[in-house]
Amino acid sequence: MPTMRSRPSDHAADRRPRHQPSATAAEHLCDTHSAALFSLALALTGDRVRAEGVVVDVISAACSMLSLPDVELRHELSRRTYRRCTAAGPGHASTVGTEEGRQRAALSLVRFGGLDYCETAAVLGLPSPEVARLLNSGLHELVLTPEHPRP
Repeated sequence: MPTMRSRPSDHAADRRPRHQPSATAAEHLCDTHSAALFSLALALTGDRVRAEGVVVDVISAACSMLSLPDVELRHELSRRTYRRCTAAGPGHASTVGTEEGRQRAALSLVRFGGLDYCETAAVLGLPSPEVARLLNSGLHELVLTPEHPRP
């Protein structure tokens, strides 16, 4: 009777056990997503302490979401990070109320959250063409610094 052997590539495709203990799940989330989520939160809040707290809260709440593929998980964690960062709390004004803030949020969601411009539009509650415009102008402003003026 033939036996089924697992190929090495079978294990490489799914490196996470299906049912991880909570501490291991949190470690996996931190190792895989915390740097990008912190960058997103810092870009949105401008406050390192608040950004760190947001990421800890988001990762703690997300330990049960490990059944999602990593890309979908990053997208969902980014959406949650955005919502936590923009929720007005005591002493925390939302940074997305200005053109510059919306631009920063759009660029950060795409860069650190891995979202495309349509997904970013849904998170920001803006039409897709508006987000495309924000991304375009934001990228131009990043490139056109005093060291690299417009021709």
